[in-house]
Amino acid sequence: MDEIDESAKPKSLKNLRACRVCLLVKDVHQFEDNGCENCINVWNPENVYDFVTPHFSGYAHLLP
Repeated sequence: MDEIDESAKPKSLKNLRACRVCLLVKDVHQFEDNGCENCINVWNPENVYDFVTPHFSGYAHLLP
């Protein structure tokens, strides 16, 4: 199994956002700092809030 990048996991369950393109869930600060690892070619780092939404239901979490 591949190693999971710890920086991609949400650090908190507060302020979670989902990428509008691929639905990756992280906290808003992670999106501000790193954008979306899955949609790097689509994202515009200057307009992070155009690409994320706080409106989503459920999410999956990979265990190490």
